[in-house]
Amino acid sequence: MSWLRPTVVCAVATVLVLMAGCQGENPDGGGDDVPLLNLRGELNPDEQWPARGSLTEDAELIAEVSQVVDQWQTTDGVGRHTRSALTSIAWLGEIDGQVLAVVAFAPEGTSNDRWIVEVTGQPGDMAVTEARDIRTRIGNSIEDTELVPIRSEGIGPRYLVSARVDWLTADGAEVQLVDGLSEEVEVGRCELVELVAAIGDERLVYGDLGTNVEPPLYPLFYARGLGPEEITDVARLQGAGVDTCAAARSEWLGSLHELFEPEIPAVLSWVELIEINSEDFRGSLEEIPVNGSGYDQRAIVIMWRPEAGPPVLSTAQLNEPRHRSLTFVFETTEGPLAVLMYPSGVNVTPEREFRDVEVSAEAALLAAEPHVIVVALPDHEVEISYTRDGEREQVGVEAP
Repeated sequence: MSWLRPTVVCAVATVLVLMAGCQGENPDGGGDDVPLLNLRGELNPDEQWPARGSLTEDAELIAEVSQVVDQWQTTDGVGRHTRSALTSIAWLGEIDGQVLAVVAFAPEGTSNDRWIVEVTGQPGDMAVTEARDIRTRIGNSIEDTELVPIRSEGIGPRYLVSARVDWLTADGAEVQLVDGLSEEVEVGRCELVELVAAIGDERLVYGDLGTNVEPPLYPLFYARGLGPEEITDVARLQGAGVDTCAAARSEWLGSLHELFEPEIPAVLSWVELIEINSEDFRGSLEEIPVNGSGYDQRAIVIMWRPEAGPPVLSTAQLNEPRHRSLTFVFETTEGPLAVLMYPSGVNVTPEREFRDVEVSAEAALLAAEPHVIVVALPDHEVEISYTRDGEREQVGVEAP
């Protein structure tokens, strides 16, 4: 393109002079404060996220991106950390006639580069066009993931992978990568996308919640590693037809964001709970365990997956303490359900088992197993009773 600058050496010298003239005292005592950002791997070796892209030698453009990011603040009004090494450019190149810069941004008050900031436009007219609070997988920075979404209008949806990733697939189709940036990928508003990143023999599975997830919320979650012949948890949720638009407004996803704040739902998995084959209810109940980004919190969502029709998901409940049973009440197309269950991972010893389950005559007992009780509810409160550890216990439940 005509605006690519061949005079890189002179431009670099100019930037070095600017940097030398702008140094100041760092209040954290971590060295000089340099307002201009650096390329990742420039100050400290970085084999995972080194700066890539076709424009990483354009010093004037680096200076412009740095100035734009220096003026940017998070949604909480926090600017970048004064230590320049904590905020850096991970990708800088040209896409379809526009410049794209991907910046790992560390806000003041934290040493984590937990924001992914996208700066796009033409040289001389660059601006922040997308910013997401990453805190993905189990961690709080770009170093804790191998994959970040690119969402700026006119450029995305795309994905930027770490230098360790050999290949990437989206819904089973391999995606072309150039300098770590994928080609444009079709991502719907309300449907999950399954992403599999390969690092050697390891397969890492991520899910994309769709373009309906508005900034600063992060649209990706981590599912788990994958064996060669395994069906991923994301694919199972896709097969269930989960609607992430409805979920993001007020249902399971919205309740997760509310429970986890300031963390975010970062890791989702999928567990079969029990099959139901009664006259009025035919289908399966699934458990969706969700971990927060800091791994300090865990929540459970229950999904009713009927033989015909879309699934229904309960609101989330925190799984604390981890060994206790949980009670869910939610509406389905067939009618309201109550589910008493032990989350997966709990050792259901004889002392913890549900035994001798009884329900009111107006309710219907659909399942009574040592780890789960399922009851179809009438339109008023009823009592579920059972024996646990030699004691008789009662739980009052009411249709929502």
